[in-house]
Amino acid sequence: MEDNKALTYYERFDSLLKGNMEPGEQQLLEAELNENPDLQNEFDLFKMSVEVTTRSSIREEVKMANHRFLNQDQPYHKIKTVSLTTWGMRIAAGLLALMVCYSVVRFSMVNSSDIYSQLYTEYNLPITRSSDVEYAHLDSLYISGRYADVMAYFQQLDNKTSRDYFLTGVSFLKEAEYDQAVKTFNELKKENKRNGTQDFEQESDYYLALAYLNNRNIDEALVLFKAIKNNPSHIYRCNVSSEDMLDLKMLKLKN
Repeated sequence: MEDNKALTYYERFDSLLKGNMEPGEQQLLEAELNENPDLQNEFDLFKMSVEVTTRSSIREEVKMANHRFLNQDQPYHKIKTVSLTTWGMRIAAGLLALMVCYSVVRFSMVNSSDIYSQLYTEYNLPITRSSDVEYAHLDSLYISGRYADVMAYFQQLDNKTSRDYFLTGVSFLKEAEYDQAVKTFNELKKENKRNGTQDFEQESDYYLALAYLNNRNIDEALVLFKAIKNNPSHIYRCNVSSEDMLDLKMLKLKN
């Protein structure tokens, strides 16, 4: 009975996503989703599984297998005739089961550490000359990989720039002090707002999102990564793939 009920919901989910649902039935399902968080999670997982299948090569493989079958020599024997509708229903049920199984496996394996590793990219500071001794010293500490010294030296600076905040924030990331990284990147943004500047603004977007991710602030990380991916002019847009966004959405459901 439960299996039949679940199948009915999956069929309704499918109709909703395809836009084939009657207005009254759609309103009823949407009301159920709003009232039942568990059902909403099931719908979100189903929707993500459809996205995965759409991007995969399953359809192409099915077409190729069908082509090979139709073109191979088959010995003649009488077979039972099955309607196209029946075959279509069987194939649809099989694909639905495949999507659900794939999503369950992927959902069970997704975690913040793996996503962080996929998204993390080294920030290499260009070596430039500067007449500001303190500014240059912090740069040299960062370039030499002395991240703990960067963090300590940053605390001694009286006049901190956006560049100082950014390099120190990345240093906190490197030292796995994610809460301090979040704090430092947000201070950078406040500094830019006070000065009416955009120095290291997009860089801080990306590394702040990474800090949120490993600090278990999944909602905040998802919002930032989505904004980066949806901004065609963002310098880190190409770093965030559709697969990454799918993993982040699954991670949000798990937390």
